[in-house]
Amino acid sequence: MPRFHSEAGIAIGMILFVIVLLGLIAGAIAASTGSMGTAGREDSITAQIGSQADLIRSKFTQCNMLGDDPLVWPAGTTTGDPVSGLTCPNYPSSGSQNLWDGPYKIQLPQVPSGFSAWTYFDYGASGGRCIKITPTSANTAVLKGMARLVNPPKAKFTSQEAKYTAGTGVLMLWITTPSGAAGTNCDIAP
Repeated sequence: MPRFHSEAGIAIGMILFVIVLLGLIAGAIAASTGSMGTAGREDSITAQIGSQADLIRSKFTQCNMLGDDPLVWPAGTTTGDPVSGLTCPNYPSSGSQNLWDGPYKIQLPQVPSGFSAWTYFDYGASGGRCIKITPTSANTAVLKGMARLVNPPKAKFTSQEAKYTAGTGVLMLWITTPSGAAGTNCDIAP
């Protein structure tokens, strides 16, 4: 006596057909609501860039406060230096004076994909000191995510702390504001 009847295989075919049909419907729904992925990317950019900027500025403040001279900041140039390679003149001279792996180690997170590394521009007290990050591709998610950092009502940075170029997504944050005219690389157009 056979274990299965010859008609037993028909139910499996119907079940597989229903599963494929449900998969196609789910795919169509996901494709029509693709903006949900974009919103997630915007949120991620806002959070990552905002927290990295806070960390960088706190390391600059730490460097400044360790010494007796309140005018000492990490040394930089007017043409720009990668934030990851900066040194702190106020760190003890024995050992590394690197801002990130010197005596007060903390890891500088990698920038989100689609961005160049943070850059530091030092124009001294008169031209100011700033950090800048630039997207490598200014797509909608990047531009909206960056704009959230400076645009009310939930801006993370005030207009006195930061400048943002809407068309390119470039974000500049002051480390020290200038006492005179802002240095060229810190004076970006809105």
